[in-house]
Formats: sequence, structure tokens, C-alpha cells
Amino acid sequence: MRKITVGIIGAGNMGTAFYNGIKKSYPSMSLYVFDTNQKKLDHFLKKEQTSSIPSLIEKSSYVIIAVKPQLFDEVAKAIPKDTLDTVFISIMAGVSLKTLKKSLKTSKVVRSMPNLAISIQEGLTGWLATKSVSSKEKKEVSEILSSLGTEIEVKDEEGIDKITALSGSGPAYFFHLTECIQKQAEKWGFTTKEAQKMAVQTLSGSAHILKESKETPGVWKDRVTSKGGTTEAALKYLIKKKWDTIFKDALKEAYNHSKKLKDARFCRDAELCRDARFCVSTQFSKVKQASKALATLSNDAKNTLLSELASYVVEKEKSILDANKKDLSKMDKDDPSYDRLLLTSERIAGIAGDIKNVIALDSPLHLTLDSYTHPNGLKINKISVPFGVIGVIYEARPNVTLDVFALCFKSGNACILKGGEEAHESNKAITALIHDILLKNDINTDSILLLPPDKESVKPLLEAEGEVDLIIPRGGQGLIQFVRENAKVPVIETGAGIVHTYFDKEGDVEKGRNIIENAKCRRPSVCNALDTLIIHTDRLDDLYFLIEPLEDHSVEIYADEQSFEVLAKKYNPSLLKKTKPEDFGTEFLSLKMSIKTVHSIDEALTHIETHTSKHSEAIITENKETSQLFLNSVDAAAVYSNASTAFTDGAQFGLGAEIGISTQKLHARGPMGLRELTTYKWVIEGNGQIRPA
Repeated sequence: MRKITVGIIGAGNMGTAFYNGIKKSYPSMSLYVFDTNQKKLDHFLKKEQTSSIPSLIEKSSYVIIAVKPQLFDEVAKAIPKDTLDTVFISIMAGVSLKTLKKSLKTSKVVRSMPNLAISIQEGLTGWLATKSVSSKEKKEVSEILSSLGTEIEVKDEEGIDKITALSGSGPAYFFHLTECIQKQAEKWGFTTKEAQKMAVQTLSGSAHILKESKETPGVWKDRVTSKGGTTEAALKYLIKKKWDTIFKDALKEAYNHSKKLKDARFCRDAELCRDARFCVSTQFSKVKQASKALATLSNDAKNTLLSELASYVVEKEKSILDANKKDLSKMDKDDPSYDRLLLTSERIAGIAGDIKNVIALDSPLHLTLDSYTHPNGLKINKISVPFGVIGVIYEARPNVTLDVFALCFKSGNACILKGGEEAHESNKAITALIHDILLKNDINTDSILLLPPDKESVKPLLEAEGEVDLIIPRGGQGLIQFVRENAKVPVIETGAGIVHTYFDKEGDVEKGRNIIENAKCRRPSVCNALDTLIIHTDRLDDLYFLIEPLEDHSVEIYADEQSFEVLAKKYNPSLLKKTKPEDFGTEFLSLKMSIKTVHSIDEALTHIETHTSKHSEAIITENKETSQLFLNSVDAAAVYSNASTAFTDGAQFGLGAEIGISTQKLHARGPMGLRELTTYKWVIEGNGQIRPA
């Protein structure tokens, strides 16, 4: 080979395999490596490290793109425009030549599909070049790929899909066969070590015979199959069970899957999916895999990453605010969701503060919740563990993206997020920052997945049995109802808050005035905001004094007949309306409030029971017995005496932050913090005990 230089973008397992193979086959070849993770770069010689993608390309004739498909957009953005003489070799699964040419702004590209064995220079790589790659360059591409084992140039992209099914996935087929042999050997009494040695050597020896021989596998099969012997008996059984057909069908399934996967990749937010349902479902298994690593990650490592994230969010607030402005520009300022969507420097600082609060909390994992020693000596312990993968569906609340990630990450869970379309630009910007910090800490970016904003991606999430362990919908009653009716995955309902405050006949007017204003006007668009004021008839003379501050906030009042008469000559007439039956039981999420008059605490309790969403309910009274009756009788996640319902919040309850406010009774209720994002398993330690018949 002539003297050429090769650059490698990505210093992970595959990039390192390419480096080792090329270095071994061509020791004098100049190699350069770039990765955003300095720890990975430090494994290479200082002179081979590059500080940026442009500097790597400037030095290289051939550039190998060895990153995950979801990171390709960031790589493509960093590629200089003038790269006409550079040949790019992609090893990214599912990224077509068309996409490579368009993203890299060059026609000199090669799409390749290596398999796992390249890590020991025994792999097979299928590849396809565009017409712009010259014969001389194709020869050198072949030599580069040959350094990793064997290579095959295919005729078209279907050939790549076939190589993917046959060879890319091939090692797993043989691992599966080896595993079957090993398990049967163990059943027959061999030790695990003996069984594995037997299975591996059988496979390795057979492969070596085929590699060294000119004979076909069929010829060798016939040679070792004696008529009437054990091998023939086994093969006849496989034929009877149509093993050949099953295996060929499996290969076809892999081939068809590869074709579907082409360009259905997630560039952080999945918008390039051609088939959203297919694409999101293929990603769920990656998130599930990432969750396994999170479950064993140390609490110190989690806290370090979250600390870096809190600082990074503040440092990069401009990128978040710019994205948020795009979202806000599409929404009417009078929309109740506008305030929930709005991000400011102060709110971002508050979110960062919530992340720091989460860091300060103790880990909820590996706690002994209960323990018991059996009379026979068995030690039985109930231990807290992560759920695994948590899917969260939410509306125009971009702060939720960071809150959810921080809580899930700290509690050892991966998360799949489906935010509202109104907040998608904000959610993308925030997720991009999270990915940056994950990459910096060498943690799988599949630990968080942001789904497309369209509704089509919700159904696959709700149906992802076995890959998603829990769904938490945060939103209005319509969303909750849809999730309840369609989910095949366990659900914890959160969000909808139809909130009442009852002013008792023995209520303090000063306390009541302040509490009502705070509960209604502090942030009217949130789920703990006051919707209905219930007032005892004996206190109607105090009604205007109680709600007078609401007039300054332009709160529209929907009053029943008795309260309307009291307010008609006092409250701003343009803001006062007579109530309709549907006004009770409405979550306004805006500067609107209904008023209900009652004759007793029992009538107040009945009204609440009829219309509550079981979120937050309050009483204002100086009578301790009445207060206790209310607190004991009302069926809600949070019940208050002489305090504003605005406190129903994870941070306010000392949970650091919250993933939502559960309005059901299983498995969590009220603000859900770290503890509520764990489940448990029973760990039993014995010393040979068996249970008597």
C-alpha cells in the first residue's frame, strides 16, 4: 500500500478495533484519532490524538466514522466543506449512502458493515462505495478493511442489508448455539467451566477446519455423520423440527429488519424516522440495555455527572432560551400553557438548583426495607432496586425534561420522554445538553431517549411490554384517560388537579385571604392551583374580602346563585359570571375560579368527593375537630389545613424534585421523588437449605 494516512472519529470499541487492526497490519501507517471523551483519547499516543474533527480531516486521506448513528449529526456539523479529496468510511448501522453524501457534503463515501470479530482481527466487513470513489481508492479501502480480517465488496445497498443479516448479526447466532450446548452440558452434570470449554472448543475447532479446508460445510457434515450413529439421530431430529427453515426465516427477518432500519435512526430526537412506530420500538431495546448499566453505576458517579449537568445547563442557558423562544413564538400568550412553557434565566437557575437538591439526597437504591431470618437459617431481605426503564409523557413543560432525567438517573433508571409538540425545540436543546454530559462521562446516551413530538410515537411506548417497565403520564384528564385505555405497561397516573379550598364557618379571614390569593394566583397554570372555593353560608359576608385580591389579578369568577348575589355589587362585573354545572369539576389552569356555597362541612365534603381528582384539597378553619374531620375524610394525595395547596410539589416536600404528582394509590401517591422511582426484590441467602415435602 502507498503511504496514506487514516483518521478515526470515535475512540470506542469499534474505533479502537480499527486502530489496532491497521496498526498491526501496517505499522508504519500514520493514524490519527478524535473523540470528545479525553479519557478514551488518552489510550492512544499523544502524536496520534487530534483536538478537533477538522484537524483530523486535514491530516487524513481516509476518515473512518466509528460513532453511534444518533451522534452522526454532530459529527457531520463539524466536517469542513472542502473535503473533496477525503474518502469517508462509515461503519454506522442503518445510515445509507444517500444520507452520508447529503450530511457530509461529499460524494466520496463508503458504507461498511463489520462484525464483532474485527476486535481480534478475525472479522468480516461488507462494504459499498459510491461511484466517485476511484478504483485506486477502492483498492486502498479494501486493504484497510482487510487489516481487520476479511472483506467483501457488495454491489448495492441490499447487499449491505444481506451482509448485516448473515455476518453482522452472525456472531450472535453462533453464540446462541454455543450457549445451548453449554447449558445442556451443565444439565448433564458438567461444571460450568467444563461445559463452556467443551462448547467453545467444539465451535472453534469446527470453524478452524472449515477455514483451513477447501471442502464445503456440507461435505464435512456428511463425513462426521455415520449411518445409524448419534450425529445422524440429532440431525434427523433437527430436520423433523424444520430447523433449516426456522433458521433461514430468522436470516430473512434480520434482512428485512435491516432494510427497515435504514435511515430510521435517532439523531437525539428521532425526527429522521421514516416509520415512527418501527423506529421508536427498535430504540426501546437500546434504552433497556442502557438501564442495566445505570443500575450498577455508583452513587458517586451519578452525583458527579448531575453536578456537571447542573453547571452546564446554566452555562448553556442561551441555547435553551433560544430554543424556547421558537416554541413560544408559535403559542398565543393568552394560552394557559404559555406560562408553563416559558423558560427564563431565573427558572433555569431554579431547575439547576433542583438538580443540586437531588444530588444532596441519599441514594434510594440497595436499601434493606425489611429483613427476616427463617428458623432454618435462611436470611431473607427486601432490597430496593430501580424499575429499569421509565416512560414519561408530558405536555408543555420543558423543565420536566431535566427533572425527570435527574430523578431517573439518580435512582438508576433510564428514561424515555414524550414531551408535548409545543415544547419540542426546548426539549431537544435540553436533551442535547444531557447527551453532552453523558458522553463526557463515558455513559451510554441511550440512558435518555426523546421521542418525536407527533402522537404516533405514543402508542408504541404504551405497548412496549418487556422493554418499558413503567409509564407516568403528566397532563390533563384527556391524556390520562388515553393512557389508561391504551397502556399495556404499568401506569402511575399523575397531573390532573381539580383543587378545592373550603372556607369553614370558623375560618380566619386574614389567613383565608392570603391562602386563596396564593393558591389561585401564584402560578394559575400549574396542577396545584385552586379551581373551586367552597364557602360556608354563615361566612358569605366575608366572601368579597376573601377574594378581593383576585380582582387585581383579573381572575374570572364563576359564582353559584348565593355567592353571585353577594358579589354582584362589589366584584368587577366584567369578571363575574354565574356558574354552570360543568364549571365544578373543571381544572381551569388559568385565572378562573368557581365558587360553591354550602351549609355544612358534610356538604363541603360531598361536593369535593363528587368533583375531586384526588390531587390536593384544603380547609381553612380554627376548629380543630372540623379540621381533623376534613383531613381524615377527604380522599386525596395531599390534604391541607390552613395552608395553600401551592405547596404540593416535590421540592417543597423535601424530595429534591418530582417526576409527577400521583393521584392514585398504587404504587405511589402525591409528589413522586427518588423513593417512588424504585421497586424492590427479595434477596435470600442460604447455606444449602431445601424445603421439606
